[in-house]
Amino acid sequence: MTTEPSRSSRLWALTAAFIVFLFGFFPVANWIPGGRDWPRYGADLEGWIAGSAIALGVGIVYMIAARRVPALWRDDACASLVRVWVRHSRATTLVLVLMSLVLYVFTAHHVFSGRPLLVDEVAMLFQARVFAHGQIAGVLDPAPELFSALHLVERNGCSRSFLLVVLRCCPLV
Repeated sequence: MTTEPSRSSRLWALTAAFIVFLFGFFPVANWIPGGRDWPRYGADLEGWIAGSAIALGVGIVYMIAARRVPALWRDDACASLVRVWVRHSRATTLVLVLMSLVLYVFTAHHVFSGRPLLVDEVAMLFQARVFAHGQIAGVLDPAPELFSALHLVERNGCSRSFLLVVLRCCPLV
């Protein structure tokens, strides 16, 4: 049986929620003199408000529908899954991890066409291609200012992943 939270803990929770709201939606960085500027704040805020309104609207529609159609909401809907997880926690966790991996790989290949999206992924892809050719460092392009990437260390005509620089600095390597 759970106990009711005290009044002071509820006050702290509300204060934390307000602070998270304040720093999440207001351009505090713009208000600091000499601080960073966020020129797209207006457009980003509109997107956040629209997304929040859509999520809230879908939730309200679902709540109304669930009151009228009891099959949409059952208190014990996942009870059998929870029982299986409790009995076979490692196997269930392994199945969930493998299902997630399959979903991630499917998304990466079919939604993003197997292309790297973030700077880290670009650097990892570059280093994987270098390793696949049996090298530890790749040759720079003739115009490195046009083809360089963050997280790659470029000097002496070679381009290395930042990972190799870190490993080189480790005393155990």
